[in-house]
Parts: sequence; C-alpha cells; structure tokens
Amino acid sequence: MRHAKIKQVVYAQTEEAFETAYSALKTKYADQPSLIEYLDQHKYPKRHGFVKAFTSRYRHFGHCVTSQGERGHSELKAYLQNNRHTLLDLKDRWVVMSRVFRVNYQKDLALARDRVYHDLNAKRWPDLLNPKLNQQIVPEAMKLLVQQLHLMKDEVNQRPCSGSFERVNGIPCYHTLRTLRALKSMVGCEDFHPHWHFQRPVASPADGAARHLPAPPPAPPGPTIFAPHRVVTRGRTRKDRSTRRDPSQFEATAGIARPRPGRLGGERSAVRSLASLTSLASS
Repeated sequence: MRHAKIKQVVYAQTEEAFETAYSALKTKYADQPSLIEYLDQHKYPKRHGFVKAFTSRYRHFGHCVTSQGERGHSELKAYLQNNRHTLLDLKDRWVVMSRVFRVNYQKDLALARDRVYHDLNAKRWPDLLNPKLNQQIVPEAMKLLVQQLHLMKDEVNQRPCSGSFERVNGIPCYHTLRTLRALKSMVGCEDFHPHWHFQRPVASPADGAARHLPAPPPAPPGPTIFAPHRVVTRGRTRKDRSTRRDPSQFEATAGIARPRPGRLGGERSAVRSLASLTSLASS
C-alpha cells in the first residue's frame, strides 16, 4: 500500500473528502480482500481518533499522537534503570526526576524568551504585530503565526475560511489577519489561546484582566514510606542476584519465611537432616 494513498485518507480536510478517498483506496486494492476487511473492521470504526476531518473539530494544539506520553515513560525508565527497587526508592527517584525536569523546563523557557530568532521576530511586521509579542508568546506559536502571515501576503490564495486552524490551535488564521490588517488593528497576546502564553492565566474575566494560578498547597510533612526491614540470615552474607522478593516484616517475625534453596542453606540443611536420620536408624 502506497504511503501517498494513506495520507490522502488521513489528512482529508472534510468528511466528504475522507469518504471519497477511503472509497478510492478500497477500489484500488479490491484484489486484497483481507486488507479491505482489516480496514473496515479495525480502522474505519476508529476514524474519529486519527482522521484530520474529525480531529480538527476539537482544540488539541497539534497534539494528536501519544509521543509526549511515550517520551515521559522513556525518561522515567531511564531514571529507574532496572526493576529491582523498593517502594521508597521509586518515590525518591520520581522526586529527583520531577525536579530535574522542572529545572530544565524553566531554563528552556527563559532561553526561548530571551533569544528571539530573526524569522520569528515580531518587529518584522510593525504594522500588524505588537513588538512585545516575542516576550509574551512561545516560539512554537510564533512559527504558526509566521506561516499564516506568509499566506496572508499571497493574494492569489482566496480560499474560504473553514475555521479549523483557529479551532485547533487557538491562533489567528490568515483570513483573520487580513481582516485585522484592513481594520489597521494590531495582533496582541490576547488573540492567542492561553496555552501559548509564557505566563498562562487560568481564565480571563470580562474586564480583560488575567487571573493567575493560585499558590500550590504546602508539602506534606515527611515521607510516609519507610525503608524496608533488613533481614539478618545465618552465615556469611552473599550477593543474591535472584529476582524473588524478600520476605515481608510480618512473615519474618511470624517465622513463616522459609530459607531459599541452594547455597543459602536450604538444600544443605535438608541433606544433613536426612543423613542424621539414616545414621540413627542404622544404629
């Protein structure tokens, strides 16, 4: 199956265009009934989750895949390194990872605000953009806005506005920019969704003043997870590489914990007991 045919189906702008492209795809590969059956049973019922004609109805800011979640999972596994951790160790590693992520995120955010690329500089459009826009809006939103500014300058492009760009990203499209240019109005941070602000407000009251996030709650006093109890065994301490769990505290104190077989004493004790019983029986 060619990649171009799949892109025509997935990136169809309207529901009618999707149905047309999907029907053309099934006609082209009609000689593969197993493929058509798979698409009809497993992909077509889930079309609302990945086809652009349906996902563009919602504001998702371009995040329509699970890459961000998979990246976070990968970073957590990198901090854990292996699966031999106690509950307290897991908690400590999670705290360290969260702190490192927060410090790096704040550093990258400060660099993005101070270092403005020439292509994204709002001063290149002094008649339309607020010159302080780079200190208020993140660079990713400025990239999308610059794309719309180039489309605005293309007078040959006179397609009607579908509203999907503003609905998905919360950024003015080139149709809105043309209207603002005709009205001689400036584009400011209030024209962007709070998702793209360096300082995100929770909501905007009727007078336009932004309400910021409240102070975080105080941290709980001390950890509620304690280090595991160390069990003292007989003989010289040996490095155990087994993945079997250690006995719990109530098992160790109640005498339920059984010695492990092998070099830790289980099998040798059984052999010595059997030998002593045999010698007593023979005597």
